[in-house]
Amino acid sequence: MSREKLWLYHLHYQQYLLQEDCDAAYWVRKWIQDNPPYQGNGWEPYPISLRLFSWIKVAIQKKIVLDEDVLSTFSRMVSRLYSRIEFHLDGNHLLENLLALYLASYFFEHTDFRNRRIRERIESLLKKALDEQFLEDGGHYERTPMYQAILMERIADLLNIVDRNYCPELQDKLVIILRRGMRWLNTMAPFGRIALFNDSAYNGTPDLNGLNPYVARILNESVDSLVQPLDSMIPSGYIRVGCGDWTIIQDVGPVGPDHQPGHSHCDMLSFCAWLNGQEIIVDSGNCTYRKGEMRQYCRSTRAHNTVTLNDMEQAEIWASHRVGRRGYPVVPQIECSSQRISMKSGHMAYHFLPGKPTVVRNIILDNNRLMVEDRVESNHEIVCASYLHFSPNVSIQKIGKDIIVIADSRRIRISSSVEGILEKGYYCPDFGKIIENTVVRFVFKNKLEYVLTPI
Repeated sequence: MSREKLWLYHLHYQQYLLQEDCDAAYWVRKWIQDNPPYQGNGWEPYPISLRLFSWIKVAIQKKIVLDEDVLSTFSRMVSRLYSRIEFHLDGNHLLENLLALYLASYFFEHTDFRNRRIRERIESLLKKALDEQFLEDGGHYERTPMYQAILMERIADLLNIVDRNYCPELQDKLVIILRRGMRWLNTMAPFGRIALFNDSAYNGTPDLNGLNPYVARILNESVDSLVQPLDSMIPSGYIRVGCGDWTIIQDVGPVGPDHQPGHSHCDMLSFCAWLNGQEIIVDSGNCTYRKGEMRQYCRSTRAHNTVTLNDMEQAEIWASHRVGRRGYPVVPQIECSSQRISMKSGHMAYHFLPGKPTVVRNIILDNNRLMVEDRVESNHEIVCASYLHFSPNVSIQKIGKDIIVIADSRRIRISSSVEGILEKGYYCPDFGKIIENTVVRFVFKNKLEYVLTPI
């Protein structure tokens, strides 16, 4: 998807209708006037799905009278979406389609939905998709915090509008998914903002400061219950731990679901780190879905805090959302005590190389130090490189072989078994935004150790 098309998609969602100063009735009619039936981006299934939510929410909140033209267009949108459900894409696209159709079947007396068989089919498809796509820990199987937040907001909207007696079994399932999913989401956002794993961007993510109290009200629960970190996210392939002043989230899972890895990055064993709540080591994020140099960079292994072998990718990423050859992780081992945490993980993504090398990483938090040991197990000679991407809000100095990170009033010394090389990288926290940042690259043979110590 080009940047221009992504921008157009967002316009067609019409989520701006909910702004207080927006003349929603005018812009709904303007959309109808400017977008003849079945022509252009606005009539594709995904924009239709999100626009249906926008129109229904604004009709309720702003008490807009739905005249004949609006109802006729609404009917066309529902019919168009029903006939073009995105089974071929699956993932969050399919869920958005089915959630929108379920909402439409409740809110409007659309002719097709008077057919009980069609309504029951939508409910059946939605139940199946929810069961397949949401994992035991509450995470969505695409493992992307941005889309997790979007889906949580969508499910919350649906529960806020649809009567609980409309389809009790499905409504109960949605409540459970929302509760678990919000715990997962907040675990991935330890200080109020998500870690930018996979295709995540802040300006594409609902604001948790608004989403948390909204969901809490719908579930009749406290915000505190939603933001309590999960003990385990192993089904999703993430680990979050805190020890001393450090908080760490590490990706120890697979690239993504085998049949739909389109939003996945080459980030196995990568991690993000915060010191006293300030981001220090960051994921590079994602600035575009447009095929090209920056899209390739954001998905690449070197754009993440992990290891490359022979300067090759963990997975065969191509086009904008395609993944070919990929590897799989080793089951992580976690050891915890009151003052020490050890997380040992690995992957076999480079088994296609001679010697079938396995990458093993051990992250240890001990006595307020963050220690990382990278090891490559192979009987062949391999050029290994490990990367660290730093927040643009910190400054980096090199003193001898050591590297000093200056973060607000804190300083962090990085000592390592091989000398780190300072390079320029790119931090992409929002769609359309690219910020230069500092990257440290360690080149090693079989074993690397580095330690981050606050001083």
